[in-house]
Amino acid sequence: MKRKTYPARDYLAALFEYCPDTGVLTWKQRPIEAFPEARSWRMWNTRFAGKTAGHVSDTGYLVIRLDGEIYKAHLIAWILHYGGLPEGYIDHISGTRSDNRVANMRDVTRSQNMRNTVLYSHNTSGFVGVYWHQPTKKWNASIRDEGGKTRSLGYFDSIRDAASARKAAEARYGYHPNHGRVLNHGVRA
Repeated sequence: MKRKTYPARDYLAALFEYCPDTGVLTWKQRPIEAFPEARSWRMWNTRFAGKTAGHVSDTGYLVIRLDGEIYKAHLIAWILHYGGLPEGYIDHISGTRSDNRVANMRDVTRSQNMRNTVLYSHNTSGFVGVYWHQPTKKWNASIRDEGGKTRSLGYFDSIRDAASARKAAEARYGYHPNHGRVLNHGVRA
């Protein structure tokens, strides 16, 4: 998959103020030279300068329209803080995709990112990797190992035993402790 090109750090630094402690990107005053006329310069600065940049998309990420393109705010924040794009993927440790504090973001592989996801909205058991197996009338627990292979953890009489087996396997296979948490911000995963 080809990665989207992001503007250079210097250009972004001229446009935004980034607070690593809050994760907020704020529009800076823009110079008159950036506009075709004084009227549009005054209008833009009156409307945007000093205000928080972006909006939360339907996928829960904070996004910003810049020069006719949509950019993810967490990548702009990363570039401003570290000087360039991450090597891998940004994992929002808390699971809140719009929380762009430096302390909430880490550069991870795709596999690591998938090991820190929320409980999907279509999950019916309430636990990641646990489902009702109708033929045996028992709860089944499974997990993906480091190689991406699904491993059965067994069949259990109680959902709690199946969930416990799954949690133990998550620790064994290097899943993040937050994996499978439930978020209440209304965003479907």
